[in-house]
Amino acid sequence: MLRLSVMPRFSRKPPARRLWLRGLFGVLLCSLGSTGALAQVPAPAPAPTPALDSEANRPKLLFDAGVQAFEEGRFTEALASFEQAYQLKPHPLVQVNIANCYDKLNQPADAIEHFEAFLASPEGSPAQRDEVRAAVARLSKLAGRLNLQLSPPSATGTLDDQSVLHPPNQWVTAGRHRLSFAAAGFEPAVRVVDVRPGETVDVSVALQPLPPATLADNIAAAPNAGGVSGTPREGPPAILAPLGETGSRALPASVWIAGGATFGLGVVAVVTGQLALAANREFDTNLNAVRNASLTEYQRAGAWARGVDAANRADALAAVTDVLLGLTLVGAGLTTYFYLAERNAAETPSSRISLRAGPRSGQLAVHGRF
Repeated sequence: MLRLSVMPRFSRKPPARRLWLRGLFGVLLCSLGSTGALAQVPAPAPAPTPALDSEANRPKLLFDAGVQAFEEGRFTEALASFEQAYQLKPHPLVQVNIANCYDKLNQPADAIEHFEAFLASPEGSPAQRDEVRAAVARLSKLAGRLNLQLSPPSATGTLDDQSVLHPPNQWVTAGRHRLSFAAAGFEPAVRVVDVRPGETVDVSVALQPLPPATLADNIAAAPNAGGVSGTPREGPPAILAPLGETGSRALPASVWIAGGATFGLGVVAVVTGQLALAANREFDTNLNAVRNASLTEYQRAGAWARGVDAANRADALAAVTDVLLGLTLVGAGLTTYFYLAERNAAETPSSRISLRAGPRSGQLAVHGRF
């Protein structure tokens, strides 16, 4: 009978640590190596060729490679082998092996996702499933969670411009994250959130529809059938287009100054934001080094000092970025205001036109003052 248990993180007893894993490997080897029933035919089926037999056993070979790598502590290689085996022949129990690799690699959010994928299946005994639930409870104290509420429902999101978000709930590593959202026919949106270990952050995003296309400011007038003066010809009456200034007007200095300052602030905000993200990644790297029991106390103390310095830089750069983003928004508002004010002034007619009938019937006189 298979006994599934969660591997202790710092156990130094190899037989007890790998007891459930060996049993799990035995069941999966049988599952991965099994073949479908053969069709009943009069003649005996030919023996499989070595090439086909090797291809059919490829999931088993990859699984064995993952077992060997995990036993030797090469968790990255074990993860790659287990994932390839799962792609070739999916089985919920392989998700447990993948989750344990992520756990050993200090990636609790990914580990929880694969543990929960196993729990969503009917596989495993009650005792085995209880052990997986205990692992999820332990890892949930090291990772955070996003509660996503998106509008419209067709909106999609990405996490740190790398992985796809899965509403309504998403496990993420603790720290600062950049969330990007988009949908067809809507303006994209970006949110930056700070997630603490064991915390659930509510993220509600309502995308705004794109504005409709604006009509052309000037519409060409139809030809005048009867002319400005003289005897009107047969046909529809003449159409007079409103007279105004033609050509484009140069933007005022206020628009250029406000726009240039806004652009500069935005560039500096992007630079400081990237530096803050880099410092945050440096902090995560040193934090993993501090938790690495294989390093010496001197190495871990050095990693601790570097991590504190990186955290301080990340906080300072994040604060500067927030201020610059606020100034950028203010500059964008001023630029828009100056532009609309100039546009409204440009659209004001500079001509006055009056129409009146001439002394003779059928004569139209046009008088203007410019």
